[in-house]
Amino acid sequence: MSHAAPQLDCFECSAEAQSRLGTLLQVAVRANVNRALAIVTEDVALELRHLMAFRRANDGVFLFRFALSGRHEYRCDKRTHRWEWSPCGGASASVGELLGLTLDAAVPAICVFESLLGDLSDQRRDLAAQHNLMEVLQSERAKRVLVFLETPQSIPELPGLSRPFFERLSVPLPGRSDLRRFAREELAATLASFVRTDLLLHTVDAMTDKVADALVGTTVTQSRNRLLDALDPLLTILEEGDVTACRDSDSLIPALETAVRTLVRLKSERLAEELSMCLLEGGEFPIGLDSLRAYLEINRSRVGVEGPDRLKGVLCVGPPGTGKTQFAKAVGGLLGVPTIDFRISSLMNQYLGATEQRFDRAFSCADALAPACLFLDEIEKTLAGQGAENDGGTMMRCKGRMLTWLSESVAPNFIVATANDLRHLGDVGAALTRSGRFDKSFYLGNPAFEARRQILRLYLGRSGADVDDPEGIAGAVAEQTRHFSGADLRAAVNEAAALARYARRRMTLDDLEDVVETFKPRARAVWEQFAPMREWARANCVPAGPCSDDEERRSGWR
Repeated sequence: MSHAAPQLDCFECSAEAQSRLGTLLQVAVRANVNRALAIVTEDVALELRHLMAFRRANDGVFLFRFALSGRHEYRCDKRTHRWEWSPCGGASASVGELLGLTLDAAVPAICVFESLLGDLSDQRRDLAAQHNLMEVLQSERAKRVLVFLETPQSIPELPGLSRPFFERLSVPLPGRSDLRRFAREELAATLASFVRTDLLLHTVDAMTDKVADALVGTTVTQSRNRLLDALDPLLTILEEGDVTACRDSDSLIPALETAVRTLVRLKSERLAEELSMCLLEGGEFPIGLDSLRAYLEINRSRVGVEGPDRLKGVLCVGPPGTGKTQFAKAVGGLLGVPTIDFRISSLMNQYLGATEQRFDRAFSCADALAPACLFLDEIEKTLAGQGAENDGGTMMRCKGRMLTWLSESVAPNFIVATANDLRHLGDVGAALTRSGRFDKSFYLGNPAFEARRQILRLYLGRSGADVDDPEGIAGAVAEQTRHFSGADLRAAVNEAAALARYARRRMTLDDLEDVVETFKPRARAVWEQFAPMREWARANCVPAGPCSDDEERRSGWR
């Protein structure tokens, strides 16, 4: 069963953007000049509702909607006293002809066009359309505002000749506070017909934050539609007269929590498909990163807050297998915010301009998701590429966009970036370790003896095999695995446990030592491969905790 969305007058998703839009319109219609306004938004329907609300609040202004299929005026019907769009003209053959028709509109007028600015770009070379646009903007019959509603995917460069007449307004996605207000209104409006007042208030209070968190990162129109879809099973039961579903909070809230899980799933699918973002499940904090954990504990109060004192993030540098990804998964739970895997390299697109648009959309969405922990894995791969000879400088511009976003974004997100080796990035690599983009840079090396012993003890307990003297085995093997990463230790334990289970006997020290011997050549090779990186990290980073580098130096090894 499909349910109609409640008809709210107008929800102002962003007070700042809405205020700026209202100010621009007020100034434009009062001044004796013609203006053009390009509104870049993910939610064209919402901005159109904002324009309709502006018209209802200003009697002396006319609002028209121009499309190739026909023209409409937004006005109040004198007979029914209802505001509605009324036809006022037929179809047009071209955008140029459509623009010319705005000269016939009553003034002061707001003339709205949806996703038509691309037809006026210099690349289209539609000289007739550009001529008509200039004729409208330079007309002596002034007080005409042309509003172009464009999505970030479709916004082109503004037409060159008419650019001085344009004002561009980029509308951000609604933040968590905006969606909290929206969720409260929508839940109350949707459930009011079925739930008694005291239970309604209790339920709305209990579920508002959960619903808002599930919706953050989507537009208001998407949020309304998805919330209604998620609530559809519950509303169907209520409309069929099943009073047990709304008798008390014990029966109503579980149904709403099911709806929230549906919203989270839908959001996760959209973020992964459109913006290469994935919600990560939490995990255990890696063993041995004592200094890094202490740093986060000390600065916990600075995470997720706005202002210059907020903690922006950390950069984790180290060879593979040392716990960088595991740390990123665990840090969200430690700090009390969701963790999002932001796969920036996957934003690349073969079509001209599409990559930069995807970068801009992704950064806008990342800001809207705040407060969150954003995980940028292997950041050096994104920054290392110079782009193909025929990419028109796209890769260089995207790198610049990312570095600017890291430095200038004011959204209260905590960023965890990881890298295996930044030496080959030159000045860019050194710049990443300086404060400004990240609060601190940590080096994650191979674990020291005590950390190796704890890691081995942990995985021996989880191996599923019967183990003779796990404490003794862990201590003995830790002495022999100076060049092993945490991932190497886990792999060695798992392989030894598999062999013991296959032989249907208990795992012994000899079993694990035999496997460790087969792992040592590779572990030593990786250790030597990353020797120059360790020297670089010693000068540019602080240790995340005790590591085997210290054991090497004490023993006289390099």
